[in-house]
Amino acid sequence: MILASHLRQFRAVLAVCKTGSTAQAATVLPLSQSAIARAIRELETAIGAPVFDRTARGMVPTPVGQLLAHRAERALNQLALGEREAVLAAEAGPGRNAVGRFAGSAGFRHLQTFIVFCETRSETLAAARLGSASRPSTKPCVN
Repeated sequence: MILASHLRQFRAVLAVCKTGSTAQAATVLPLSQSAIARAIRELETAIGAPVFDRTARGMVPTPVGQLLAHRAERALNQLALGEREAVLAAEAGPGRNAVGRFAGSAGFRHLQTFIVFCETRSETLAAARLGSASRPSTKPCVN
């Protein structure tokens, strides 16, 4: 599964987890209720497991959904942190035209490398974990 192709679905899962329904999620996302429901169905098909239990009172995340939401929130928070850091770096020099697109354009391999590097805090360990012959070109994380 390629993470980048599922960012919209992850945002939909997080919104439904926080609000309890696709209708309420549509009030916090720039997507329609049907688009949110479709995104969740696509993700459930991709992973082969239900992400939510549908009840009369709304949608409740399954254990898989809870784990997915936790990881998705973590990944999206890292994207937001990266974007804030890029803004600060851009204020200090050239490159302003790329600022603001970082969170929306980072691909699976970028995110994977960034997260593994942040977890290991070592280019060598991250490269080993990722099975890369060369070291990732990622700068240290600031927590």
